[in-house]
Amino acid sequence: MIKLIRYFLLIQCMVWAGMVMAAHNHNSKGNAAWCGTEVPSMTWENQLQRIIQHQKSMPGYRQQSATYNIPVVVHVVYFNTTQNISAAQVQSQITVLNNDFAGTGLNSNTIPAPFAPLLANTNITFCLAKLSPTNTVLAEPGIDRIDARTKGWPNPGVTGFSFDFIENTIKRTTIWDPNFYLNIWVVPGIQSSSGLTTLGYATFPGLTGLDGMPTGAGNELNDGFVCRSNYFGTTGTASASKGRTSTHEIGHWLGLRHIWGDDSCGTDFVDDTPTALKENFRCPTYPHRTCGNTTSGDMFMNFMDYTDDNCMALFTLDQKARMQTTLQFGDFRKNLVNSPVCDTVKQKPFAKFDFSIGTSAACATSKTYSFTDKSIFAPTSWSWTFEGGTPATSTVRNPANVVFNTPGIHNVTLTVTNARGTHSITKQIYVPLVGVGTVPLVEGFEGPLFPPSGWDWVNRNGNPAVNWDVINGISAYGIGNRAMRFNNTELDARGFDDDILTPKLNLTGITGASLTFDVAYAPYFGPLEEGGPDESIFDTLEVYITDNCLNTSQRIYTKGGTALATYLPGLGDEFYPAPNQWRRDSIVIPAAYLNKPNVQIAFRNLGNYGHTIYVDNVNLSPLVSVPTATASFTVSDTVVCPAGTLRFTNTSTATVGSPDSIRWTFQGGSLATATTSPVDVVFNTPGTYTISLIAYKSGLPSAAATKTIRVKSNPTVTVTSPTICSGGTATLTAGGADSYTWTGGLSAVSNPTTPVLNSNATYTVTGTTNGCSATALS
Repeated sequence: MIKLIRYFLLIQCMVWAGMVMAAHNHNSKGNAAWCGTEVPSMTWENQLQRIIQHQKSMPGYRQQSATYNIPVVVHVVYFNTTQNISAAQVQSQITVLNNDFAGTGLNSNTIPAPFAPLLANTNITFCLAKLSPTNTVLAEPGIDRIDARTKGWPNPGVTGFSFDFIENTIKRTTIWDPNFYLNIWVVPGIQSSSGLTTLGYATFPGLTGLDGMPTGAGNELNDGFVCRSNYFGTTGTASASKGRTSTHEIGHWLGLRHIWGDDSCGTDFVDDTPTALKENFRCPTYPHRTCGNTTSGDMFMNFMDYTDDNCMALFTLDQKARMQTTLQFGDFRKNLVNSPVCDTVKQKPFAKFDFSIGTSAACATSKTYSFTDKSIFAPTSWSWTFEGGTPATSTVRNPANVVFNTPGIHNVTLTVTNARGTHSITKQIYVPLVGVGTVPLVEGFEGPLFPPSGWDWVNRNGNPAVNWDVINGISAYGIGNRAMRFNNTELDARGFDDDILTPKLNLTGITGASLTFDVAYAPYFGPLEEGGPDESIFDTLEVYITDNCLNTSQRIYTKGGTALATYLPGLGDEFYPAPNQWRRDSIVIPAAYLNKPNVQIAFRNLGNYGHTIYVDNVNLSPLVSVPTATASFTVSDTVVCPAGTLRFTNTSTATVGSPDSIRWTFQGGSLATATTSPVDVVFNTPGTYTISLIAYKSGLPSAAATKTIRVKSNPTVTVTSPTICSGGTATLTAGGADSYTWTGGLSAVSNPTTPVLNSNATYTVTGTTNGCSATALS
């Protein structure tokens, strides 16, 4: 809007100078990727966005403002006394966190004017725990001191502990129940194979109650935050620090992403943080403009950038809403508001337990389970009940060798007691025993049980936890939500062969049959540890057939190395296959096993501590002359603007007649699936998406036909709104696009001049870039 004035205004320009000095501060983090937190997957992000959008759709929605007080335990890991930081240094970090999350920390009063209204008091505070999991009052609140020498751990030296050692030894053996504590590990250093300095890293929250769990979320053995001791707090060994490494990493722990979205002009999925080209280092001069944010520039003073501690100043209101959402719904977050450990009052016990399955031969008629009490707050007595187990009850703390001979789900209850009271928990355990299946066997691992009903494990590595399992959020060709896997990335099964077997199948009367399955695999490339291999490490998948529970068997498939890989070259990080990174393999069933009962297929992992092997859509079918379908389709375009519509038309064929039915999967579309054709789908979110179609004939699915479409981004159009005197003309300046059109007859340029104006006037400019348009008002 152009407003007319009939008098002169004195305009004062405010210069935000507080950050300029930070470029030379003593705790400069330099131009290095100092944050080691793993970028979360889009599966995880999609889940969080579903929760946020669901909350916004509720009647009476307003921005969350619940108050959370998070109990903290700091595990101080040291090898010598100079590494054993003081309680004062720990407390100084808690003070910084409370100030930063309240919006009152360093620089909070010098935020540039356009961003100042976005400064949030997150209503999140942190307290040092006073009560330990053993129900004892801590001599030093919130501090658990760990002498690496008495643990037999190596000297971290000048390079620090390796990531693997921190994750698999330090965390696993020292973590306090993350349902009651935010675990922070302070270590002398964190090794980095890249040569860059890692100051800290955190786990993202898992989000329960949704389809599929995110990859990389924290679990009961690793959830929390790791920090170098000289960047933890503001005194002692961290006297040059302002404590913002912890603020940044706990932002990740509460669900925040980097403000540049870990991509060039990417998104952090927060509405009130401007798009940024990339991470900012040291302390840029305000305004620092990238990615078309020509008005206010990058919000480089946000805690989720990479700027120096002296340059950081705020979380925004929408970041607050995102953190509050994860505290309400996130794994190991949602119970913290109820945690009593910031008080010294001793508690009644809280019941928890784990269990493991003993090793057994193929087709065993019973399974043996052992149970381990994990209860906290010092129970003094234990009472167990085992539905369908022998014995049926126990009062020992850790009962072992409980036998179950009935397959299926069984309830196990633990009741624990101390002088303060009693608490119980019931878990369901699944007892897998080999069963009888039907032919054709069709298994996509989409059911709630794993192994699927009638399937069985054979574990040969001596550790029941190192075995085949199922992963959510990953499936062949992006169709479905689960797949079977052997996690060789994290589970060391080197030198061992671990099997998973199908039910017993009756092939009597069948004179020909084939086995098909989908597989995905990429080799590991890079050092498993400092000085590790610089060549690819491959695992191997084998398939066996047997009719007597593996007493005798025949190998019908073996692939390792490049023959198994569906993605080359290898990866240093875990391989999570995209929809187009799968392969369908087919095997003819040998004649010796046709026309026989009790035939089983065994998938065998030959582990080499490389990368995960994924298997999906196992199908054993008779070879009969039945019509089959071949899926294909056309799309009206492969590129579209946000809110644009694409039409998808089925062109599938069948060997006889037409396909009986079809099923679409629209990644990123307004429709998730459809079964009709043609179908019009709206795409709102910029990105690249895979569209899949399966055609069915005679009850059998075809291979998926896939196409990739791209949703472009609308430009962010800006326009000036000058103020002029009556009878004058104004020059309007638009930005953010490649071409422009205006209402009111103005020229189609970026800076047209208005006619003489004697009253307020409004003009609309439409900017277009790459065929996508957006408007702005002047």
